Amino acid sequence: MKTNLLETRNLNKFFHNPIEFHVLKDINLEIYKGEFVSMIGKSGSGKSTLLYCLSTMDTDYGGELIINGQSMTGKDQTELAAIRNRHIGFVFQFHYLLPEFTCLKNVMLPALKLGQWSYEEIEVKAFQKLEQLGLGDQALKPTIKLSGGQQQRVAIARALINEPDIILCDEPTGNLDSKNTDMVFDVFQEIVELTGSTIL
Repeated sequence: MKTNLLETRNLNKFFHNPIEFHVLKDINLEIYKGEFVSMIGKSGSGKSTLLYCLSTMDTDYGGELIINGQSMTGKDQTELAAIRNRHIGFVFQFHYLLPEFTCLKNVMLPALKLGQWSYEEIEVKAFQKLEQLGLGDQALKPTIKLSGGQQQRVAIARALINEPDIILCDEPTGNLDSKNTDMVFDVFQEIVELTGSTIL
């Protein structure tokens, strides 16, 4: 039986400046554990806006968002931050890595913040994630010295470190060439098959 991981019920979102614009209209969706889901739409159609609502980073919406059977609507920012750090991984078009930090330290940061494992355990987990993404030999190199494709794979490893239930990706290959794009999507497919994680 499929497990319903993420659900929206009549989700609506308005932008108010410079004029009122109804960007998301009555969005109802169900995403199940282990699915690899793609959203397709033209630029400006609201894909990123929807992802930010689903991620709990944007709470200015109408309707209801449910993650793991628990309603996110109305929770305060402290509760939502804890839920994000434990249950949701993020991969963006721009990787947002700390350039002066090594690949390993960048990947470790979300787990250090979560505080669920010892420093040594987190270091081992981070190295394993980098190895899974073909970057074990780059672990101690500052991320600023990597190619764009390598940096995006470090960002994916960082998104995986806390073993999230769902990984939300906002145009994760938008800045990559076709070879690196194919590599990233192959990695995503492998993650779903090996870990049972859900990717949107």
